[in-house]
Parts: sequence; structure tokens; C-alpha cells
Amino acid sequence: MYGHIRRDNIRNKVIQNKEGVAPVDDKMRDVKLRWIGHVKRICAYASVMRCTRLAVVDLMRGIAEGLSKTTSNFSSI
Repeated sequence: MYGHIRRDNIRNKVIQNKEGVAPVDDKMRDVKLRWIGHVKRICAYASVMRCTRLAVVDLMRGIAEGLSKTTSNFSSI
């Protein structure tokens, strides 16, 4: 493909640097950032955002229940 065969035993890094191929880490970071931007643009009333809000409410409810249990335990002492 680039004038090399498997018997040449040239490392992938050498060929990638010579041909100017972008590192995989950079490509993965770009895809993640693009996905995060997509999620940020979703309407607040979309089903995904409703699930996110429910998860946050349940989390806060769980924290509040945990606090009330600890305060009741302290008041019984």
C-alpha cells in the first residue's frame, strides 16, 4: 500500500508518522466532544432529558433520605 510489505517489519508508529495519520486518542476525544455537544443541544423536554432529570431527582431524594436517617439516629442517642 505504501511500498512496504509485512516482511519489512516496520512499526505502525513509523508508518503513521511518515504518512501523517492522526493518533487514535485525538480522534476518540473529538468524537466524545462532538457527542457531548449533541447532548447539550437536546431540548429540555426530550425523553432523554426527562430521564436525566428523574435520575437527578431520585439521587437527591436518596441523599435527603440518608440525611434524615442519620439525623434520626443522632437524635435517639
